[in-house]
Amino acid sequence: MYKQIILIGVFVFLNLIFGRMFQNTINSLCYAELGVFAFSSFLFWNFTAKIIKTWNIKWYIFQDIKMVGIHAGLAIMTSLMNVLIGQWFIFVYGYFMYEGYESFNYYFLNASHTNHIAVNLLCYFSLVFYFLNNSKKEEQFVDEKDDFNIYDKILVSKSGTKYLINLEDLIYVESSNNCIVLHTEKGKFVKYQSLKSFQDILPERQFIRTHRSFIVNVNYIACILKNKNGDGILKLISGDELKFSRTYQHLIIQ
Repeated sequence: MYKQIILIGVFVFLNLIFGRMFQNTINSLCYAELGVFAFSSFLFWNFTAKIIKTWNIKWYIFQDIKMVGIHAGLAIMTSLMNVLIGQWFIFVYGYFMYEGYESFNYYFLNASHTNHIAVNLLCYFSLVFYFLNNSKKEEQFVDEKDDFNIYDKILVSKSGTKYLINLEDLIYVESSNNCIVLHTEKGKFVKYQSLKSFQDILPERQFIRTHRSFIVNVNYIACILKNKNGDGILKLISGDELKFSRTYQHLIIQ
């Protein structure tokens, strides 16, 4: 928790520096506004961090380019919200502290300079990777040999909580950069493990490699669509469609 506070504090300090660069005066009101912006940003990012952690699990950023786009949109949205909330704090502070208060920071474009949007975007993605790294460390404490117990369940971790997933609920496993994504009846779970090492501890008859990026539960295969060169598409009863390679076609149920 303290690392999160320090991380946010660094970006709040950067915002102070950039904000001072864009201020057109050096009077007490200038520094008061910067202080209010810093205070509101610190509160905002510490509150929003819990939400970003949830988003990070729901939309795993390294899954595909679509997830990167989602996080980019969320980063812009949260950054703009931070600016607007900072403006509101400025307005309330000025209204009660100064008679006839009027500040150039009351206008959105100027306020976005003072509460620098680029720094806010960096803060968002830094929190994303901070939580991603924490999740990775949590997964490393789980011994791969303990992934299954006598009841054929998979041990996974999500938001710091351990879950046991039944093998029959595992639809397919997808490789994604330095981790794998488990697609189950109960949603998606990320494990920091190679697809090959995970395959080695799965029952061979029930789970087959169909592509360099996929392992599929044969019980979920609905039909197979092949093209002329031997590659094709697997249609699953869950509605998912996965590529399969001719390299692994001899493993697929005919």
